Amino acid sequence: MFKLLNDPPILFCDEPTTGLDSSAASAVVSRLRRLAIGGKLVICSVHQPASGVFELFHQVVLLANGRIAFHGTIEQADQFFASLNYKCPVGFNAAEYYVTLLGVDTENEMDSRERIRRICNEYQRSHIAAAIDSRVGDVKDEMEYFNGDTDEKNVYFERYLTLVKVNYFVQFYWLMWRNILSIKHNKSIWIAEFLLLMFVGFVISIPYHGHFEELDQRDIQNAEGLLYLMITETIFLFIYAVFITFPSEVPVLLRETASGLYSPLPYYLSKMIFWIPRAVIEPVLFVTLVFNVAGLQGGFMNWLGMCFVCILCANFANAYGSFLSAVFDKMETAALVSVPYDLIGTMFSGIYLNLASASPYVSWLKYVSAFYYGVETISIIQWESIDTINCVNIKGMPCIKTGADVLRRFGYVEDNFWRNCICMTVMYFVAHLIAFIMVVKRSRGTPVY
Repeated sequence: MFKLLNDPPILFCDEPTTGLDSSAASAVVSRLRRLAIGGKLVICSVHQPASGVFELFHQVVLLANGRIAFHGTIEQADQFFASLNYKCPVGFNAAEYYVTLLGVDTENEMDSRERIRRICNEYQRSHIAAAIDSRVGDVKDEMEYFNGDTDEKNVYFERYLTLVKVNYFVQFYWLMWRNILSIKHNKSIWIAEFLLLMFVGFVISIPYHGHFEELDQRDIQNAEGLLYLMITETIFLFIYAVFITFPSEVPVLLRETASGLYSPLPYYLSKMIFWIPRAVIEPVLFVTLVFNVAGLQGGFMNWLGMCFVCILCANFANAYGSFLSAVFDKMETAALVSVPYDLIGTMFSGIYLNLASASPYVSWLKYVSAFYYGVETISIIQWESIDTINCVNIKGMPCIKTGADVLRRFGYVEDNFWRNCICMTVMYFVAHLIAFIMVVKRSRGTPVY
């Protein structure tokens, strides 16, 4: 039914009720009937419809042995067959009765063929067929039409014959509208994913509650662990929020681009922009929950900075998830390939490995890790405003006195804040660019109908 987006004047529906029960078949045909009432020409091929479905059609065409046995309304069909002494019995399904009349009985083949021949001949001589022939004769010859001789009857169809492809803005507008409608259809999934994000935020915040009122040496690890969890959970949850987008939509994309409905560019841009509001609103709510439950310090500016960093991470995660979704045909393959990247990314985030002491042969890997950029940036926000950290009298426990010392301990640099933000933005656009190229490549495949 995606063809309806083109607003076509004629619909050809091949077996629209196949595989449906009588109730579902009736619902489908009722919908097609409403389209016909709205001015469209709807042509359906249906084999042995239920009586309730059969009666929904305005007109029926009965075919037998390559000839038209009848073409007209349901009422005319009843009158026509009754005039030939083939009155449909009361309570019998008229469609099945007509199919039986026009079918060939192998045990009485000659009689069956003679009956079919008689019915077809009588129809050709009937006033019903004559009326249809008269109406067909009123239609201008096709060559005459294309030579420019038109009348009022052709004005309606002329605009469909002279359709031009709409511009990218119009395509983008309607694709965005369809994306918004998908929220209504998938609202339960959206709600479940949002509740999962909030649940994760609540769970990771509870163990740290009360540890930030007066920081000492033991709280350094607590704070850094919480910041790491905020970034990793944001990235992972938003990667998988878009992970299945393209594998599930490729068949539709192939059909619609092949039919000229739209181009890959507005299609991908509509997806890219559609994901942004969610990747802004949900991280803000997530950070707000964690900030208040865990009791993070720093006031409004620290909250605002953490929101900004998590928004960057969420949008990059969408881009990365889009990249995986567009490049690989199967989700299993994409998930398998993403594991090494995720492992390297978390390893070089600065939590498991001191970045300042890492070997120069592998330390460069941190520059392809969004986890590193995110954790370092949010750590800068947390620690740069802290001037005093209490020491504790515990043997073997170091005494790190300022937030700057904490950053140096993990191998972070205070001046890297804006560099990290720019790098994540660049990674965002690079991932989307590669994903778009792959979408264009896949859209050139052969559509399957």
